[in-house]
Amino acid sequence: MASEAPARWNARNPAVRRIMQEIRELQQEQSTEFIAEAMEDDIFEFAFAVRGPPDTEFEGGIYHGRILLPAEYPFKPPSFLMLTPSGRFQTAVKICLSISSHHPEHWQPSWSVRTALTALIAFMPSPGAGALGSLDYSPEERRQLAAKSRAAAPKVASAARQRVIDDLHARMLASEPAARAAAPAEAPAAALARLRREVEAAHGGGSGGGGEAAAPAAAQAQAAAEEVDAPAQRASDSGPAAREAEEQAAAAAAAGDATAAKQKAAPPAGEQPQQQPLQPQQQQQEEEQEQRQAEQQRQPPAEPRSDLPPAGEPSDQSALRRRAPPAPSSPSAAARPWPPRAPAGSPAAEGGGPELRLRAAQAQAAAASGDRGLTLLAVVLSIAIAALLLRKIAAALGGGSRVDAALLHSP
Repeated sequence: MASEAPARWNARNPAVRRIMQEIRELQQEQSTEFIAEAMEDDIFEFAFAVRGPPDTEFEGGIYHGRILLPAEYPFKPPSFLMLTPSGRFQTAVKICLSISSHHPEHWQPSWSVRTALTALIAFMPSPGAGALGSLDYSPEERRQLAAKSRAAAPKVASAARQRVIDDLHARMLASEPAARAAAPAEAPAAALARLRREVEAAHGGGSGGGGEAAAPAAAQAQAAAEEVDAPAQRASDSGPAAREAEEQAAAAAAAGDATAAKQKAAPPAGEQPQQQPLQPQQQQQEEEQEQRQAEQQRQPPAEPRSDLPPAGEPSDQSALRRRAPPAPSSPSAAARPWPPRAPAGSPAAEGGGPELRLRAAQAQAAAASGDRGLTLLAVVLSIAIAALLLRKIAAALGGGSRVDAALLHSP
């Protein structure tokens, strides 16, 4: 059995840490009712052997099986597969129990492999009631299978697992005298009743969210308690006084646990239930939200956009303000800003009404027209100067007469 996590397992993983802790506890606190060991090559798989509960048709039997832990353990329940025929559970099938992967709504992270094996022993005398992986053999057939289970360990395909199973079987046979001499730490009926109380306490007594799934488990627990209590009562009548005192003490302890659980769950009359403290993550989210709201309140209001038309301005004037500037027709026109600005001190510059702004726009358009006229005049003068230059050049070359005639008859 591996007492330290192999190198290929991440020791920081919560599931690995929990499994290694349970392995150490199983080594330090050994039980006479069961033995469980993790596989050397996979610590998420346990091989176990349980002893049949006393005063039942399973008494004296040694039943082997496997426990498969999920990667999210202990937040998700394990799966159970039996290897030894018992007449109660099928072999090589994931059996359905309220502590198995078939009912994750009942599983509690505080439960462990030790808790699961104790519950498995307690569930053996209970009726199958058609659950997945359950059988309802007669008591005589179960006694025959219990005697047969002691002869040899079940056979598996893996040689490494076969060695572990054979070792568990030999250790269970060797510890049988000690198991008979030692009184059981908890009777099967008391263990099953305790498990039922834990499930009901976690899920509101079978009502609400998991009511439909919890009802069969409660019925199985009640039937198992009645079935196991009958032979236990007969044995106590003919047995020593210590056996009777032990049964009474177990019943009193069970009743005391139930009373304490009810008192703890129900608040005193007239007292308001205490508000649960906020989780650290939820409290941090609320603080961040309050901080964002305070920052938004401290920010100044957004300034109005300057490119939008003032209130009450006609739509044609707003289009005039947003239109693109025309191409400059002269250097002086290119230097002017767009849109045209009114001279300082004018009514338009002082923010007059729409009529003043319209007049200012018209004045700017007239100025632009004057600039275009000056440009045209400059072009005409340039052409005239070029013609005079050509005439002088032609006269200097001796063809002035022909040039003059061509110029006079030209349109």
